[in-house]
Amino acid sequence: MEIEFIEVEKLNTHERIVPSVLNRLLIKMDRERKFSVAIIVDRNTMTILDGHHRFEAAKRLGCKKVPCLLLDYNDPEIKIGQWYPVVYGDIGKIVEILEKNGIVVRYEKTLKKAHWLIHSDKADAIIIPKKVTKEDVVKTANRGDLYPPKTTRHMLPKLKKFVDIPIDELL
Repeated sequence: MEIEFIEVEKLNTHERIVPSVLNRLLIKMDRERKFSVAIIVDRNTMTILDGHHRFEAAKRLGCKKVPCLLLDYNDPEIKIGQWYPVVYGDIGKIVEILEKNGIVVRYEKTLKKAHWLIHSDKADAIIIPKKVTKEDVVKTANRGDLYPPKTTRHMLPKLKKFVDIPIDELL
């Protein structure tokens, strides 16, 4: 599978980004002046499956195109799961904290790990989001709507997604 350079306006997103993750990535990409990991995209709908933060960082750096690996989202080897946000802090103040965007949230790959963090007194709460399907992802992207950050976790076949492309080639 080869890297293809796709114009940013042709790609569809389905998740909002985490500002702190985006800021760290922007600093890294701007300092290194390179794009290191290709964006994974469904070739039929041009929906981004993996790489929302890289995509947004590239756009903010002025890139007109981005390196992508195009896959068939209908491939049964591509599975969709979810992340499990683990909340740290006083749950009684969660609304206040969320309003101020000051809550610390980590995303765990399994509910088992999230439960372990709760039971070992390392975390204060788990948020278990609604499960979404591949069809939900495509419909949401096509409508131009966005799920909260880290709503989906795509499990993909082994891919060679590491690239070393100068940002200047993408402008």
